[in-house]
Amino acid sequence: MKILFAITTANQLSYTIKIIQSIRVHKNKNIDVVIFDDASNDGTQEWCKKNNLEIITKKTPEGLTHSWNLAYKKFKNEDYSHLILSNNDLIIPVNAIENLIEANNKFVIAGPLSTKKGVGHQPLQNVKLYYDINSDEYEYKNTSAIQNVISEDTSSKKSKQVDFINGFIFSMDRRIIDYERSDGNIFDPKNINVGNESELCERVKPNIGIALKAYIFHFKGVSFKDINFDNQPFTHNVYRDLNWQEAEQLKKNPLKKLLFKLKRKFK
Repeated sequence: MKILFAITTANQLSYTIKIIQSIRVHKNKNIDVVIFDDASNDGTQEWCKKNNLEIITKKTPEGLTHSWNLAYKKFKNEDYSHLILSNNDLIIPVNAIENLIEANNKFVIAGPLSTKKGVGHQPLQNVKLYYDINSDEYEYKNTSAIQNVISEDTSSKKSKQVDFINGFIFSMDRRIIDYERSDGNIFDPKNINVGNESELCERVKPNIGIALKAYIFHFKGVSFKDINFDNQPFTHNVYRDLNWQEAEQLKKNPLKKLLFKLKRKFK
């Protein structure tokens, strides 16, 4: 077994450091951690190289889906058994990856549990539906303690079939290659930042599951923070298909920002 753990980044270095610190505790020799970076300019690339992390960079930002497709091609071409696609705003406790992979061996796609906020549009991934958690699940420092409670509970099921998962982190095995698009991608490139895992799940269902023995903390809202201005619900955010660099340019020019919103509104 050889797992490609692909972390996507677009700035937000402080969160990337947190997830790397949490993964390095695992010492799992079957996991290759690779950063797929969307042209960050906040020191992410330099920090990764200094800390001996493999990082795949871009000259210009091209969005999350582009990074995911790059990771998929590496997974396919280098004969990995599993591909885990992960946001950088996560805390990964010991045993979570192994339990996620166990569920993935049953389903083509598998996602873990998290907090109610962290799982967003897929409430069936809310940890509190399945376990009595005494710790504050919104305190990321409690992540390992919560995973320990889950691991020690021998009465619960290990997985649950669903029609879709939230894409903050999920695992796929080599059966996913059967769902590859005619252009050689696994995700539709037209979905720049969102809609990517949902579109894939539509093709793969019902072979999708939740790993009920894996808990991963999701800070939520960090990955798309740079393009989620004006406090809009992200599913209806007119900026959601921008890359972080395009969003930065709009923020600096109120007139361009207004014209952009009007253009999208009457499109």
